[in-house]
Formats: sequence, C-alpha cells, structure tokens
Amino acid sequence: FQTNDSVDVSKINKDFLNMEDELSGQLQKDGVDKKDALFTRFGDLRYAGQGYELGVSFPLGEITEATMHNVWEEFHKAHELEFGHCFRDSKIELVNIKLSAVGTTEKIQEPTYPEGTQSSLSTCKSLFRVNGNMESFEATIYDRWSIPVDTPLDGPAIICQKDTTTLVPPGCTFTNFANGCIEIDTSSLCGVEAEEDT
Repeated sequence: FQTNDSVDVSKINKDFLNMEDELSGQLQKDGVDKKDALFTRFGDLRYAGQGYELGVSFPLGEITEATMHNVWEEFHKAHELEFGHCFRDSKIELVNIKLSAVGTTEKIQEPTYPEGTQSSLSTCKSLFRVNGNMESFEATIYDRWSIPVDTPLDGPAIICQKDTTTLVPPGCTFTNFANGCIEIDTSSLCGVEAEEDT
C-alpha cells in the first residue's frame, strides 16, 4: 500500500520481480520457458477515502519516478472515463500490484491413428424402419479401428468399438478419417428413421 506523495519505487520493483520469479517457476513446471511467456503488470488504484479501485496497467522493466508519474496520470484518465470526472488534487493510493503471465506453447496437432485395412468383420440381418415400415437389411459389421481411411462405405452398417456402437442407416454412407473421426453422410436419408434389431 503506497500513495503518490510517498511512493517507494524500489519496493515496487522488488515485488514485481518476486512475482515474476514465482510465475516463471510455475510456468517452468508446465513446460513453458520464461522467454516464451507474456507478462502483464497491473495495479489497483483509488483516491484516498474511496472504497473501490480501478485497474491501471504498469509497464514492464524498471519502475522509476517518471514511470509512476505516468501511472498516476493514467489513473486520473481511467477515473474520468469511468465516472465522468477526476480529482487531480486528491491523494492517490496504490492498493496492490498484480502480475499475470500467459505461456506460448506449440499448437496441438490433430491425433492420427493407424490406417485400417480390414474391409469388414461380417454381416447380419437387421431391421430398419423405413418410411414407417420395418424392413430387413443385410448390415455390414466393422471394427472401428480397422476401417480403411478416406474410403466412403455404404450403409447399413454397424461400427463396433469398446465404448460405443455406431449405426449407419440404409441409404447413408460413411467415411473414416486419419484423425479418428467418422463422418456419416445422411443427405440421402430423406426422412428415413433408423432402428436396429439383431
């Protein structure tokens, strides 16, 4: 806690450096080097006697008397912008200072999966509701991770994996992609409702 008529810039510099060291250590634990981090400084300021503060940015680098003069001026401007007036003859209190850091990391790449080579496991008779009527279809059964990549396949199909089963209705097609996604094209469905019973 300091005021504009008795500011201790050495303490402000020391406190900012201590916070920067602490944040750098936290970033280092997350695998982010200090040189790859963006640090931003702030201070909460108010006029003496006020019960609320306004945030004002602080520059990076060494804080000097001239730096603080600019900070006080920015506070006057912020107060006038927020409330329509400022009190240039009033004492300003620096309640606390803050430091935030954002680490720059490598962009996450899309996962890739081994390309499948197995066309299908087997087939089974399945019932689908088509235009309100139950009809029998020969559905192809696939292992989720053995489906060839970038190869459109026709429904009806049943795609099996450990945690779920995907049903491709008759008249639809599906494509397996290298990133692990399956796209089902239902543009030809035209109101067909799908129910499967094996």
